[in-house]
Amino acid sequence: MTELDTQKSPQAHSTHSSSLCRLRSALILIAANMALNKRLIWLAVTALVVGGVMSAAVPTKGKQQRLRLEVGPLSVRVVAGPDAAVAVGARDHVQVPAGVNPLHVARDHLRKLRSQLIPTFTGAVVSILPGVYGPLALDPTLDSGETPDASVVWQAAQAGTVAVSGGTPIPTSLFHPMASSSSVLVANISSVPGITTADLNTSFADVDCIHGCAGGKMELFFNAKRQTTARYPSVSPQGQWMYAHAKGGGAGEFTIDAKADPETAKHVLSWKDQDDIWVHGYWEHDWADCYRRVESVAQSLDTVTVTFKGTETVKKNARFYGVNALSELDSPGEYLIKSDGTLYFYPPLPLSQWTQDPVVSTNVFAINATGMQHVTFSGINVTYSREIGLLAPNVNDVQVVNCVVHGHGQDGIQLIGANSAVTSSHVYSTGCAGIRVIGGDIFTLTPGNMSATENTIHDFAQFTRTYQPGIYWGGVNNVYSHNDVSNGPHNCFLGGGNEQDAVGCLFEYNTLDTCGFESADTGAFYTCGQMATAWVNRGHHLRHSVFRNVRNIGSLGVQGPSLQAIYLDDQMSGWEIYNNTFINCMTGTFSGGGRRNKFYNNYYQDVDTCHHFDNRGMNWQLSSCNCSCGSAGCAPKQHASCDPGAVQYMLKSPAGATYASEWPELLTVATDKPCVPVENLVANNTYCNITRFTDASSSSIAAWNSTYSNNEQVPCRFEGTGAPRPLLAESNIQLEQINQLNQARNHSR
Repeated sequence: MTELDTQKSPQAHSTHSSSLCRLRSALILIAANMALNKRLIWLAVTALVVGGVMSAAVPTKGKQQRLRLEVGPLSVRVVAGPDAAVAVGARDHVQVPAGVNPLHVARDHLRKLRSQLIPTFTGAVVSILPGVYGPLALDPTLDSGETPDASVVWQAAQAGTVAVSGGTPIPTSLFHPMASSSSVLVANISSVPGITTADLNTSFADVDCIHGCAGGKMELFFNAKRQTTARYPSVSPQGQWMYAHAKGGGAGEFTIDAKADPETAKHVLSWKDQDDIWVHGYWEHDWADCYRRVESVAQSLDTVTVTFKGTETVKKNARFYGVNALSELDSPGEYLIKSDGTLYFYPPLPLSQWTQDPVVSTNVFAINATGMQHVTFSGINVTYSREIGLLAPNVNDVQVVNCVVHGHGQDGIQLIGANSAVTSSHVYSTGCAGIRVIGGDIFTLTPGNMSATENTIHDFAQFTRTYQPGIYWGGVNNVYSHNDVSNGPHNCFLGGGNEQDAVGCLFEYNTLDTCGFESADTGAFYTCGQMATAWVNRGHHLRHSVFRNVRNIGSLGVQGPSLQAIYLDDQMSGWEIYNNTFINCMTGTFSGGGRRNKFYNNYYQDVDTCHHFDNRGMNWQLSSCNCSCGSAGCAPKQHASCDPGAVQYMLKSPAGATYASEWPELLTVATDKPCVPVENLVANNTYCNITRFTDASSSSIAAWNSTYSNNEQVPCRFEGTGAPRPLLAESNIQLEQINQLNQARNHSR
């Protein structure tokens, strides 16, 4: 398998029933996206109608012909366009010098043609011939399109045959068996062309345990698959991350009982005389993880003590593994890169069976489109950067269509701005988030008109496990539709609230499968109302989506299992959640003290608790709703924690009149039982084969001025999904205990 032998598009493997059904879905999506510009709508419709395997060709817009360049490994030439450009281009056939990126030769030639030959630019298409190319860096002033009808398109001549890579191949000839172990190969990569001393970043990022992304070091890829930095315990043959458990600990240290766990003690003691050893753990919570550099290892009688550079207080039974240790290089697929350029590799295949060179990630990005306008990337494989695959912040009208993005140390795609979209793309094997699609301003209610549509995203969070979702969302009037997001150890969707301000976003026809499997107290779809965002991040609709297999199937350490399919945390309010399906979930929907949330026409099957409802604002979270910031109010997320103050601030913001007319309840929220979860609706939901529908009593619901009605059992719709699990002692918690756990968590976040 090569960089190009990956799935060309997730839609190539889908089983949608007919073109007619897809056309109907396209019309629904168009209705939801009426605010988007015409060019984006054309892209969305085309992606749906042709079944997602979109041709790399982009239609000619406007009356004048676009300039068209063709770039290959050896040359760049003009093949179509205005007569003057074609004539000069024919004489100005550009050869690619040795060692120079052909994409940059094409970029520079296009700049020349635009400045010298075409007074009125009508757009351009750069058609890339099959091959693997180096990173592409664009300048927003020199390389942007002029308008949506005069855009610049970078496209594969044939979708799936072009890779833009942030990596550097390591010649097979450099590898030889290690003297002490014939299974391990060694290569000195420091002298490989394209690798600099700065590229030899071999350590993990020392970032915060909550929200930090530890990716960014040089990684190894073999046969287009990410290999594993040498660790103990190793990843299981089935791909499950394995962990050891601390006996106890304190600030910046933990202990191991050598008598009770001699195998772990033996491995840990072997780190004593090695440098640059790290431990990765869930130190204080099973919803937050981070890497810390080992400072010392010592033994006293049956106790082995590890100290690390950090202040986290390690709790009893905390999960961890050691990483970056040569002594742990003992399983196929593991490797270690030292700062002097020595690469140790235990390959999955003998050297004699290699058909291509391994690749190490060297560049911080594969495509840098920062600040670009009116640009499309189509049909391209984007691979092997140390940080971001396709980096596109502060953009307008940037479209990513039918691309395959994988093998990046941090995020696959960052698309932040306005009128932009990720469509029909396949994103996987990222160290942190899959894609981040954000745009709009909640203070002016300026819409972002961003979208993520028809994408398949899986196996993300391969470095940092928590708060690194498949789709990170936020902004105003953005659409996240028809995406398939799966195999995430924590959140599959994350955004809004204290993550990213958001108002009026639409989530529909998404499938979230096997999310949160390695963590606790989180949700497949998670949004949190902390930092005074709970009452002002309003107007979202989550509908027509499927949530499957939302259960903890990995080990836990310091907490009991608690996992939700949809989690509105910490008084998050003003959501409508309807026509969704929940199959084999621990908890289906979770309303954590919020106001005016509506849950209706949903279906739950093989679910332990269909709907959780609590009143945390009346007890341990009272301070966030029974408060004031003075007459001016206080801006959400700007070191504020007072929800009434944030409402007051937003009503005085440039969009205050719109907030008041759209949500008139904000005018009286500070005096209308502000800490009581009022006006919630849970109605007309159906269920089958569940343990309980809700954990809140009828009297509590009535006292909170909320409504549960017409929720009823029906025959099961699906077969073979498995019976609901019996409630474990840790998950069968009464409301008071839930409040206690959440209060402790709230103080930590």
